[in-house]
Amino acid sequence: MNKSTFEPQKFFRVAPPPGKDRFIAPIYVNRRTGCEDAAAAGFMTALVESNLPDLLMSNPATARFVSSDKKCSQIKVGLRSYSPGALAKYHHCLLHFLSWCELRGSLGDAHEKFAPAHLNAYRDVLGETGSLEEYQRDQMEDRIPGLRSTSPQLIQIRVAVANAYLCFRAALDYPQTPFRPFKPTANKNYLRDDELRPSWWEIPEVETLAAWVRSLPLRDRAAAGLMVFGGLRKEEVLWLRRRDVPTFMTAKLVGDFRVELPVFGKGAKWRVTTIPRWVHADLIQLNGPWRRETAKKIEDRGNLPMGSGAPLFPSTNRPKIGSALTDDFLKTLAMNGPIKTPHNGRRAFSFYRLVELISTRAQALLKTPMTALVEAGLVTSELETLRLELGHENTDTTSIYLRYASSRLATDDQFLGLLKRIRRVHEGAM
Repeated sequence: MNKSTFEPQKFFRVAPPPGKDRFIAPIYVNRRTGCEDAAAAGFMTALVESNLPDLLMSNPATARFVSSDKKCSQIKVGLRSYSPGALAKYHHCLLHFLSWCELRGSLGDAHEKFAPAHLNAYRDVLGETGSLEEYQRDQMEDRIPGLRSTSPQLIQIRVAVANAYLCFRAALDYPQTPFRPFKPTANKNYLRDDELRPSWWEIPEVETLAAWVRSLPLRDRAAAGLMVFGGLRKEEVLWLRRRDVPTFMTAKLVGDFRVELPVFGKGAKWRVTTIPRWVHADLIQLNGPWRRETAKKIEDRGNLPMGSGAPLFPSTNRPKIGSALTDDFLKTLAMNGPIKTPHNGRRAFSFYRLVELISTRAQALLKTPMTALVEAGLVTSELETLRLELGHENTDTTSIYLRYASSRLATDDQFLGLLKRIRRVHEGAM
């Protein structure tokens, strides 16, 4: 067996068509044979142009499968419009699958032979022998150097893209042939102890986070505060508009030190989250005095839009003065702080906000904090509240932070001590 590290670029060369966007019909060229994979290019084109659902449903067998199992997410790739970032991710997943097919076809008797040419006869190769199951196993076991993945979610996405691609081939080549997608598992039992919770997942202490946020200049401080103490995704921070920030008079208070903030988030859905009052005060200052002063300073370079629909976090540099800042701004901001990535700020918010919610119920029902923490897994009121604030589809995703809280807080004294520190941080800033 070839022991070389698995590298997709060894098997396929991907080039965009001349004069077109890199996500439109990329050309997949087999490096060994020099042949183009037109089906892969057609799949990406359908994904970009949002007509993949029509092509998938043109196969009656696939349509019946979707109608009978609406919760199966493995063939829902392409059932909505995607951002350029998501398209790039699916692009790489498809390249990964095609390269794996080519690798499997070249390993000899040590593995089941499987090559891109077999996709034309997928009924025999995939439908019976379960090659997608082998695709998943190769990513979970140390069978091929460089192919094992430490992210069960990434494995799921790769298999989902492979399923959608094969459904696409079925709809075009075998429209009357049933194809039942392989459902991968997100079981993390195959991971080693050091892989279950990477070091970057560790949530910094609340005092460390607050000290970092307050040390930043106003615009950076407001953005960091929204990520760390409001749980906003990086796209949601950049999508905020001036009209989205409530004034001191219209802001709705939540508890002792939080206010509501409407957020336009993932899936083009609105939700309401909560932010500390001192972060809200920073947003008010950013929306008013800071913006007026900045507009005067840069008037020789360009005009800073002052309308209610203008971005809350505008660029002040040419040539994009007034347009929303990019992801790089938030990534650099996070990298220079204790959270390292924007999404870690969201994790910090989830943990500390869950502690606040559980303590509120413990006080209302005259129970100990640890009793309320244990019951939070049964009585889902706190998880449901946090789910709504985070914008999760279901509480299964949100329950990750409940398990993290249970592992980090072992006694009532630890819980109450953390709660006092959280209150001290927020009350001291107002």
